[in-house]
Amino acid sequence: MSKSSKGCVTIGETEAFLIGHPDNGLGNTGKLPVARKILQYLKHLQDLPVTSGWPVKTLVCCPLARTTTSASCSGPAGCRSLPGRSKCVVAALCEYWNKSLIPRMSDQSISKKVIKLFEEWKLLQKHRNRTTTLELAKREKFMEKLDTLFDIASPDAVKILSSDRLRSAEARQADIDFYIDQQGARIGTISGLDKVHHEAIEKKKKRHESELRKERASSSAIADKNIVAHSEMEEIEDDLNELDVDFVVP
Repeated sequence: MSKSSKGCVTIGETEAFLIGHPDNGLGNTGKLPVARKILQYLKHLQDLPVTSGWPVKTLVCCPLARTTTSASCSGPAGCRSLPGRSKCVVAALCEYWNKSLIPRMSDQSISKKVIKLFEEWKLLQKHRNRTTTLELAKREKFMEKLDTLFDIASPDAVKILSSDRLRSAEARQADIDFYIDQQGARIGTISGLDKVHHEAIEKKKKRHESELRKERASSSAIADKNIVAHSEMEEIEDDLNELDVDFVVP
């Protein structure tokens, strides 16, 4: 490794196998991030003094909020609450992706996809000294993937966009065209955030999560009541048995 005359690490030392230099952001080109940017940002988080040594899973995504698939980035231990800490990968990626208004996967699903990409890279890094035809082919295929869209769109994103009644037909088609472009030629850019539509989507999402939490809480309460009722019935049976009284449970 080489160092400057002042003992500082040179740029060449920070370059990571296949992915290049760590990056403190996902880009500002107006295009949706590619896989390479995801790994460069994750590597940046690993190199930061405040998060150095943290588990990859923690750097990729903050803990999920209770009974949901959403990351609790604004919670007490979330990436938005800790001074000096950068956003987790999922938070940074979703913040960028949301500007496009293209429906995306849940935070939980995105986290799994990022970790899968990272593990694939780590395996190639582990075998970096191998020169077999098979290993070189794996490496080449991965390098091609690095510069393609890291797609976190919902599986039915195009269908959702097509049926969005809050927007005009022209706006809907523009979003669909942009998404298709980002999967291929990547010529288009995000024109800006449609705040009215974005707020409507966020309200709908929060309402859905709130209803889901209430349903789960209700189911849990019913289960608790059944347990209590069963326990009380057993106590009654025991008391009656002690009194030597016949009792038949209906």
